[in-house]
Amino acid sequence: YPFQGEYDASIFYSVINQNPEPLARYKADIGEGFQRIIDKALDKDLETRYQHIDDLLSDLRRERKVSSESIFITKDSYERSKKPKKKKYIIAASILLLLLLVFATFYLSNFKTKIFELPKHTQLTFNGNIYLFEEGTLFDRSQISPDGQFTAYVVDKGNERSIYVKDNSGEQAIEIFKGLTGITTLRWSPSGNEIFFSATIGTSWSSYIIPKLGGRIQKLEPIHFGCWSPDESLIAGIFIPDKFVILLKRETNEIVKRIKLKGSFTWLFDIDWSPKDDKIIFLTRDDKTDKYEIWSINADGSQQQKILEENKGIYSPRWSPDGNYIYYLQENEATQDLMKIEISSNTIDKAPKVIQTGLQAFGFSITRDNKKLCYTKYNESSNLWNFTYNERKNLFQSKKLTEGTSYYSQPVISPNEEEIVFVHKDNIFKMSINGESNQQLTFLNSSCYSPSWSPNGKEIAFVSEGYLYTVSSEGGTPNIFKNTVVGSQVFWQSNSEIFYHKQGNQNFYVFNRLTQENKLLVSNDSVGWVFNPRLSPDSLMIAVDWNRYPTSGLWIISRVDSSQKFLLKGNIVPLRWAKNSKEIYAVNSDKTPPEIIKVSANTGLYKVIY
Repeated sequence: YPFQGEYDASIFYSVINQNPEPLARYKADIGEGFQRIIDKALDKDLETRYQHIDDLLSDLRRERKVSSESIFITKDSYERSKKPKKKKYIIAASILLLLLLVFATFYLSNFKTKIFELPKHTQLTFNGNIYLFEEGTLFDRSQISPDGQFTAYVVDKGNERSIYVKDNSGEQAIEIFKGLTGITTLRWSPSGNEIFFSATIGTSWSSYIIPKLGGRIQKLEPIHFGCWSPDESLIAGIFIPDKFVILLKRETNEIVKRIKLKGSFTWLFDIDWSPKDDKIIFLTRDDKTDKYEIWSINADGSQQQKILEENKGIYSPRWSPDGNYIYYLQENEATQDLMKIEISSNTIDKAPKVIQTGLQAFGFSITRDNKKLCYTKYNESSNLWNFTYNERKNLFQSKKLTEGTSYYSQPVISPNEEEIVFVHKDNIFKMSINGESNQQLTFLNSSCYSPSWSPNGKEIAFVSEGYLYTVSSEGGTPNIFKNTVVGSQVFWQSNSEIFYHKQGNQNFYVFNRLTQENKLLVSNDSVGWVFNPRLSPDSLMIAVDWNRYPTSGLWIISRVDSSQKFLLKGNIVPLRWAKNSKEIYAVNSDKTPPEIIKVSANTGLYKVIY
C-alpha cells in the first residue's frame, strides 16, 4: 500500500502529508516514465493530477510502447523471444497496481469526509497559566471527566496553585480549591462525582478527595501518585522513590494492603487501575539502563509482569475504558506520540501502535466512551506565525505559517523581510515569509539553536555543541569557531562581528571573524545579565534586555561611545527596531497576557499595539 497507518486518522494523515516511496525501491527495473505517471496520479495538488481517466490511459499506453521497444532491442534472438513475455507480465502487473493506487487515492480524496475524521483539537483554556512543572519535572494534571462534560485542571498563580473545574460546553470555570504550594496527581472518580488529588499546602503534603464542584474535602494518607479502584472503595497510591503500592480505603483512610514491587528500577511513576478487574499498571525508570518500563500487577500483589520496555521517555500509562488496551505517551524527538498496546489476560497480543503523532503533552485522560482525550499542550514552541503591523491604520494582523502540533521555535526574519530561519527537529530551517519553500540548512547530529541572520542576509549564525557556527543562507557545510565558548544567544553586529553569550558570563562578547578577536560588549563585566541585543537599522545603537540592579529593563547601548541609556523598567524583551531607528518593538512580559509595545528610543514612552 502506498500510504501506511494503523488507523483511519493516521492513514488519512499519510495521504495528505506524505509521499509514497518510489516503486524502484521494490522493483529495480521500473522505468522513470512509469514512475512519473505514478507521481502525477498521486500528486497532492488536485490541479496537477490527471483530470480524466483517458489522460492516464494515454500515458500508460505510451509508456508501455516505449518499454516494449526497449525490450526488443537485443542482440540475441533467443533472448528476444523469451524476455518480452516476462516483461509484459511485469508491465501488466504494474499497470494494474497503478490503477489500484489511483482509484484508491481518488476514493480517499473524494470520500474522505465520509470515511476518515481527523482528530479535532478544541482549546478549552486561553490564559497560558496551566500548571505543568513540579520540582523541575513536567506533570500534566488536566483531567476530563468520565462523561466528558467537565475538565479539571490546575492554574499557576505565581506563589500558589488553584484547582479549577470547567464545563466543556463553554461555561465559566469554577475555582474549587486554592492555596496549594505544589500538586502531582489530579484524578476523577469513575462516577465523575469526586476528584482525588495529592498536594502540598504550605509545607504539609497530603492527599485529598473533593466533590467535583467544590465543598468539604476529605484528607487521606500522603502519596505522590494515585488512582481510584473501579468501585471507588479504594485508592491505589505510590511514593516516587519507594517500591511499594499501597491500597487505601477511601472511607476510613486505612491502608488495607502494602504491595512490595519487584524489579531493579530506580524510580516509580504514575499508576492506573483497570476498569474491568483488579489489575493495576505502573510506570518505572531505571537510572542505570536509562530505560522506561510499564508493569502490571494484580491488586492482591500477585502476577507482576513487565508489559513494555523502552529507551525513549514514557508518560501516563492509562487503561482504555474497556480494559483491553493500555494507552501511553512516548517521546519522539521534541514531541510525543500517543501509543496503544493491546492486552489479553496476562499476555501481550500485539506490538504497540501509534495513534497520534506530534503531540506536545506529558499526560492525558480519556472519557468513558473512548471518544475524547484531554491534555495540556506545552506551548514553549509550536507553530510559526507572521505578525504585521500597519502603523498608519494602527492595524495588527497575524497569519499562521505552519499547521499541526510540530515543534518549531526561534524564528528570525531576514534583513530583506522575505524569509525566516527557525529551529525544527534540532536543526536550522528556512522558509519564505509567507510560509512556503521550506528548506533545511543544517544536518548536524547535535542540537542547533539561536539562529541569526547576517546584516547582508548571506549567512546564518547559530549555536551547537557550545560553539559558534555560521552557514550560508543557501545551505552547505557550516563553519565552526572553536575559540568561542557559547552559552546561549548569538546575534550579528556587522557582517564580520557577532554577539554571543559566553558560558557562565553575564555579558555579551563581540567576536570578529576576520581577526578572531573577542571583546566585551560592556566594559564593566559585573553589571547584571544582558539579553537579546538588537542592532538598529542605522547600526549606531543596540537595544538590550538588561537585568541591571536597581533599574533592570530595556536599555540602549551606543556603538559610537559605548554610553548606556535606560528606557523602560520591567521584563521588557526587545524584538526589533522600527525602520527609522527611532522606536523599538518589544514584548512587555510583566503583563498577563504579554503585550507587544512600541517604545520611543528617545523618551522611553511606549504604546501598546497588541
